[in-house]
Amino acid sequence: RLREAIVHKPEVRERGRDQGFHDQRDREHSLSAGLCLCLLFFGTPSIVPPLIRSVDPVPASTVKPQRMAKTNWCQFILITTLLGPAGAFPSILPTKFLMQSAKTASCPEAGAVIAEARRRDVGIEEGQLVRTKVDYSHNSLRLQGRAVWPRNSACLPAVLVVHTAVGLEEDFMFWKLDKLASQGYLAFGVDMFGTGRALWEKEDALAARLPLRNDRSLMIERMMCAYQAACAMEVADSERVGAIGYCFGGMAVLDLARSGLPQSLKATVSFHGILDRLDTPASDVVGEVLVCHGGSDPFVTQDMMREFQSDMRDRHAKSLHIHTYSGAKHAFTRPEKTMESDMESGLYYCDIADAASWAAASTLLDRCLRD
Repeated sequence: RLREAIVHKPEVRERGRDQGFHDQRDREHSLSAGLCLCLLFFGTPSIVPPLIRSVDPVPASTVKPQRMAKTNWCQFILITTLLGPAGAFPSILPTKFLMQSAKTASCPEAGAVIAEARRRDVGIEEGQLVRTKVDYSHNSLRLQGRAVWPRNSACLPAVLVVHTAVGLEEDFMFWKLDKLASQGYLAFGVDMFGTGRALWEKEDALAARLPLRNDRSLMIERMMCAYQAACAMEVADSERVGAIGYCFGGMAVLDLARSGLPQSLKATVSFHGILDRLDTPASDVVGEVLVCHGGSDPFVTQDMMREFQSDMRDRHAKSLHIHTYSGAKHAFTRPEKTMESDMESGLYYCDIADAASWAAASTLLDRCLRD
């Protein structure tokens, strides 16, 4: 079943080559922002977009203010109908403003913490990175990954980066993609949900991941679609592939390694991932596997850990490394998880575990994808 499902070749469409890139979906998100500005400012001639003002042949000085507002609104509807939302707004609103409609952090305070952690990350070469979005699909579900790599590079080892339960479109994942790319990899952000946005509401996140948790074959199929999309990129060396994942993403990359399907998968890293026994037919684990686990993670019991280790033995894992960080809880890599409510939920940042786990992951990726 798995092999039949993954023969679908994803259509990879690379668009944009810098951080200013925005695709059709982003432009559609800007529609609501543009409507709000039009409602607020169309009564003020100095702020009305020149494109809209030019349609009216009547001089502004001869029109009453109320008539001006009404006329401009009608013209706006006409132009939007003719050009569509994608064509009406990019020339009117600053690109940076349009992107603020997408919520990429759970709250402003969390976003500020992540931004500061990224700013202190001296390893990121901001001006030397190429960023683009990549469309692909799984069956009828449209997915959109994010790819980042060093400028003027070719034949790069590819690393799949799989998100947590909230999805790909969040600041933490953007940071890690840039960090990996700065280390000389094609970092490919995997989209497991196809929602086009981060899912900050628990009910939304649960609804998105539950089908994949309940059907692990479906999880592996979706991971294989991302694997194929990454390998199809011109800058990728399809014979040198790694995968890292956080939380839900940790479980996803471990499932991929245990499926035995991607023979060019050389290294897999799980950061505070969910550990358990995979219920698909036994197959040999591919590549080396590193599990970075919090010793006080409430979401992985001792029984679950034993079942995971037993499953890896049954699947003939040749190189399994389990690093357990004493006292570390779930989400120990997330610098914004420092509130008392986070601690009560079993989520808390640990700078020692964070630094140690990244160093271990970097060493493994270096050894398996470069040597």
